[in-house]
Amino acid sequence: MKHFRSILLILLAVLTAAGCSPKQSDTPGITANAENTAGLDVNTSDEPAPREDDFDNRFGNQYDCVAETEDAVYFARMSGKYICYYDKDSGENGVLCAKPECEHDEKPGNTGCDGYVDLNGVSLNYYGGKLYFVKNSSRAESASGLSLMRMEPDGTGKELVFRIDLPDEKYAPQRFYMHRGKLYGCNYTMGVTDGAPSQSANVTSWDLETGEFSVVYEDTEFDGMPMVKLFFFDKYMYICTYGVQYPEGNINSPVQKLTVNRWDTEKDSMEELYHSGSEGFPGGMSEIWVESENEVYLTAVSPNDGCSRVYRLNRNEIEEMFAFDEPLILHFVEGGVASAGCRDGQFFLKIKDLSGNTVYDGTCPSDSFRRFGDDYAFGGIFGVFGSTDRLYIAFSLEYVNENDADMKVYKSKECLLTYDLSSGEPVETYLCGSNRQ
Repeated sequence: MKHFRSILLILLAVLTAAGCSPKQSDTPGITANAENTAGLDVNTSDEPAPREDDFDNRFGNQYDCVAETEDAVYFARMSGKYICYYDKDSGENGVLCAKPECEHDEKPGNTGCDGYVDLNGVSLNYYGGKLYFVKNSSRAESASGLSLMRMEPDGTGKELVFRIDLPDEKYAPQRFYMHRGKLYGCNYTMGVTDGAPSQSANVTSWDLETGEFSVVYEDTEFDGMPMVKLFFFDKYMYICTYGVQYPEGNINSPVQKLTVNRWDTEKDSMEELYHSGSEGFPGGMSEIWVESENEVYLTAVSPNDGCSRVYRLNRNEIEEMFAFDEPLILHFVEGGVASAGCRDGQFFLKIKDLSGNTVYDGTCPSDSFRRFGDDYAFGGIFGVFGSTDRLYIAFSLEYVNENDADMKVYKSKECLLTYDLSSGEPVETYLCGSNRQ
């Protein structure tokens, strides 16, 4: 899974600034002012009241784990060994372990620490008053090597929910979501079909009471690595899948395929909302956000001009809503889109609401990057979560002490900070972090 992080860093490094503005596209199926003629109607009606067993979509698009309760914020890196926390009232933070003499993550591979979880992929969820996660287990414990666990928010009472059964390893998810009685997983896989390389994407589910497994969605028509992003709205699960196709096998003319499907979790029925068709989707690194049942937004980084744009589904087409005036990797947050990065030694944020209005555009304090002194250097940003008035940023700090080079892998850190933008200007708070191991 390390390649996901590499892709993000490479794109940030190679994209060059270019003027971008909403415009009429020459690509079939894309319009700046689409008329309602067929397919999915834009619907801005009041959304239903969320339920306590709904997935928190603020933390669903990225490749690090964040969960939040009224009292605390929890964080773990993708496939991380430890869960750490931040107490909102006291400001206390650390590895989620109450053992007074425990060395926690200071001791490599400290399986005796209550905060040691050995996560599989992105699997931390807060659900029904408990923290759930999928851990790596031995093949003797589970044929898949995966187990669903849960524990109290203070880290106590860790227990097995069920062993995760898989009919085929191609269904082993990289990311897990919990929503209305089900555990959902999404995955891409590479293999060989009829002697030729094949790429596919799938979405699976397990009943939380019985552990019963089912395949919800599968798409095998990709020539390049596909990606899957899920969004949960009321009884629906929206499935955004994108990847490369080579029409007629021509590797010199790649087309970005993107589809959006909607799964009714009550009726177990699927509806296709959008398919990019033979012309392809105008960009990659896409994310999905749903404001109301039929108001669906997508992001894309264009390979043609390097610009980043936000689109909305309108019937069977997409309409361009707005663009940033420079190339950025965009992340949906509640209320809009955000991008974060480091340029010329300055950390910056760019945030717009879903109408394209600027919420914030400027530099930010970054004391968290220097929190642990000269032995650490800023490594990169790997997740932007939250809402337009409170962002959570997942980042890494690389251990650079040359006199202790053997400990680089163990002492480098994965961390989480927050910016409170409710006053208009970002106020930084370091939340928590743990050694990478």
